[in-house]
Amino acid sequence: MSKEPLDSFEKSVQDSYKNYELPFLPSTWSSLSRAMLVKRLFGSAAFWGVSVLIVGSLVFGGSYYLGSESVTAEVPNSSDLVKGNEDENSTNSNANNTNSAILEPNQTTEAEKSLSLDGGEIAEVTDPLNQNLVSSEINQGQKQTEDELNVLSDLKQLDENETALSIVPSIRSACAGAPIDFSSKNSADNGSYLWNFGDGSFSTEENPTHTFKKSGMFDISLSITNPKDGQISSVVMTDLITILPSPEAKFAIEFSNYPTSSPSVKMVNLSNGIESFQWNFSNGTTSTEESPVGSFGLSGRHTSSLEVVNSYGCSDTETMEFNINPSKNKSLSYTFSKKNINFLPKEFFENSDKIELSIFQDGSLIFESTKTNKPWTGETINNQVVKMNEKLNWILVVHSSKNKVTNYFQGNIEIVP
Repeated sequence: MSKEPLDSFEKSVQDSYKNYELPFLPSTWSSLSRAMLVKRLFGSAAFWGVSVLIVGSLVFGGSYYLGSESVTAEVPNSSDLVKGNEDENSTNSNANNTNSAILEPNQTTEAEKSLSLDGGEIAEVTDPLNQNLVSSEINQGQKQTEDELNVLSDLKQLDENETALSIVPSIRSACAGAPIDFSSKNSADNGSYLWNFGDGSFSTEENPTHTFKKSGMFDISLSITNPKDGQISSVVMTDLITILPSPEAKFAIEFSNYPTSSPSVKMVNLSNGIESFQWNFSNGTTSTEESPVGSFGLSGRHTSSLEVVNSYGCSDTETMEFNINPSKNKSLSYTFSKKNINFLPKEFFENSDKIELSIFQDGSLIFESTKTNKPWTGETINNQVVKMNEKLNWILVVHSSKNKVTNYFQGNIEIVP
């Protein structure tokens, strides 16, 4: 027999047999002891607790094993889990009373309890089947929130841009030397303006026009004083204007000829860094030669222009005028005595800065000078002898860089005894 205290049933049996003497039968007593032991076991709370724990572990382990064997992209509905657990456990409910391991319809799974989609964060994921899908849904929620914030930010910026003071140029990119018009947006009426074009130039006009002479990127700033309250509004727009480098068209005019015939005019192209060019002459002819040569007679006024284009597509044009024998009723013939030779026709180059004077005898050059203060006094190259009573030929080319005009003069000199 067990040494534990008797319960009420055992005590009642003991009391019933106190006044009776029964013959001792070992088999009978053993049967009674087994019945009492079974009763104690099934009446013990510890027994039922251990039973529930064991059965619950088996149910949970089986569910996890079945879930890991089937890969699916969908998260099972909690009601389906409840229904499946009820069907599985209904067979064993009469034998071991394990209904405590079945989920109720309003309960959620542990994986669902561990997620918080409202904040877009994951606290803990315990279900490996649901982890990827839930993470994807959260990421989509986060991206949607970020897109909404970006839209709101863009709308706010757009509203600020619509109401803020700003600078409006007629063009954002131009070649050096091209004029650009400027105006303002959202400015005070009849205000005082101060423009800074970023190249050392300023303007107080309301809508100025400015020409950038050098290439680069320029910051443009504007300050406007409100005439009503004196408040100053300012704006600086960084790298607002881009100026591309322009080529420089440059050429020179050269005359070459026998001193008694019509001169040949050569246009010498001095431009650098160009992709293409074209010559245009006042007589209607054109040329794409680098340095073309032409004949324009013994008199007349002519113009020549050179247009060049660089790799940026920017262009430049230079135009020069050349005149052949523009004597203006002045004589081109001079007479000197052998003892008093002094030839320098200053009347043809009073306002010019460069001359080329050449004197020929029998078609051969005997004197030349580029000095505006040195006349010919009879000296010759290689000590040649000046012939008497014969006409010498002279040519004077006068260049004026100020107005880009070249004048060509041709005449004769007679030396008498």
